[in-house]
Amino acid sequence: ILYVLVVVVYVYVLYKWVDRRNSHFARSSLMFQTLSELASVLGLGGAELVRGRYDELASVNSSRRSVAGNVIGAMIIPFYIIYVFHFLNKDFVRHSERESILIRELIGALRERDPSLALSAEEFRTVGDRSTLLYVILMIVTLGLFNVYWVYVLTKDPNEHFESHANVESKLIASFERIVA
Repeated sequence: ILYVLVVVVYVYVLYKWVDRRNSHFARSSLMFQTLSELASVLGLGGAELVRGRYDELASVNSSRRSVAGNVIGAMIIPFYIIYVFHFLNKDFVRHSERESILIRELIGALRERDPSLALSAEEFRTVGDRSTLLYVILMIVTLGLFNVYWVYVLTKDPNEHFESHANVESKLIASFERIVA
């Protein structure tokens, strides 16, 4: 019974990780597309640069990962889970780095028209780049116990990114509202 429970939790967690990756990337892309278009419509200085940064972000976010395919792969292919752990971290790293650059450009463009914008790019949390090879070695050395930490950081890092995303988004939207008003 314990084994079945562990497998069910394992499948659920994998499903949620890949699904939230896809959902966040799609939502983030839509939001930044809207904000970059709004910056152009409002004639903000640097709007073209913001649009260029959005295009870079969109190219990183364009690929959706198959939720079912990755869950099934991890269930039937030995060590496939390491690949899933790897792409989850690396995809979030690339995504958050591009978002950070875009946010920096957007803040600069908004500050010209809204000097009261109380936001710095440092408030935005990027996801740390973790070494898959090192983590695999540590998993082998600890006879799998390091896997618990790996699961923890694969959950914690995106969660912190999402929290900072919400904070930055609300400040960006408030700035656009002040400019439009």
